[in-house]
Amino acid sequence: MPAPRWVARANKIGLNRLTKFIAVLEAGGCELESRRRHYQLGAPRLYRDENASDMPAFIRFMLRRVIKAPEFLSLDVVGEVPATASSRSKTAAG
Repeated sequence: MPAPRWVARANKIGLNRLTKFIAVLEAGGCELESRRRHYQLGAPRLYRDENASDMPAFIRFMLRRVIKAPEFLSLDVVGEVPATASSRSKTAAG
C-alpha cells in the first residue's frame, strides 16, 4: 500500500532536511572519497551560520540568496584510508 500524499509532502518539506545529517551524526563520522583518495572523517558537528561567514564570496552568495541554506555540517579529518584493490575496482566500475 503506498504512503499517503501528506507523508511525501512532509518528507519533502522538512523531514529530509532534518534527517540528512542524522546518519553521519549518529555514526560519529563517515568516509569521503576525493580525487581518488579516501579520508575517514569524524567529530561531526551540525551548526547554523545565517551569514555563511566561513565561505568564499561567491559560495556565500549562493548559499544565502539562492539555496537559502543556513545549516552546515562540520567534520574533522581523522586520517587517510589506504586504498585497497577492491575499492579501486569498485570506483572504476561505478
